[in-house]
Amino acid sequence: MSKKIIIYLDSGANTRFLRPYKHQIDFIEFPCDSMSNKRKYTRQVDPPELQWRDMNMTWEEANFSWNSCTKSEKFEEIKHIVIQRKDALHLDTAYKAKADIFLTSDKGDIGSKKERLEAICNFKIFETKKEFEDPICNHIEDLIHQKSF
Repeated sequence: MSKKIIIYLDSGANTRFLRPYKHQIDFIEFPCDSMSNKRKYTRQVDPPELQWRDMNMTWEEANFSWNSCTKSEKFEEIKHIVIQRKDALHLDTAYKAKADIFLTSDKGDIGSKKERLEAICNFKIFETKKEFEDPICNHIEDLIHQKSF
């Protein structure tokens, strides 16, 4: 038996090409993205240091409490690298969830600072474009072999 690979899905991340791995992957996403964008197969995790302006839902729709919204020890460092607060929240949420991979459609703020963020967050960041599908799948294969016991 092996442990599941944890993949964080940024709001615009495409996952169709990962269907062959669906039993080996645990998908997570930011709980405050628009409810219309929620995927049925993802697990929600507690977000870091939320403010009301970060919420894209009503309080009734939230499946967490304000008390569970704590930042990691890496949040401030992440926040100093990325420009957008929302990007820092996404990255810290993935870090807190111990993600192995962070999939994003963001080639600007996150993509341009990928190497620095990977070193801090201890996960691999991939842009979900067609030309990156093979490298993502190769990395998943490597992780499957590493997590097998």
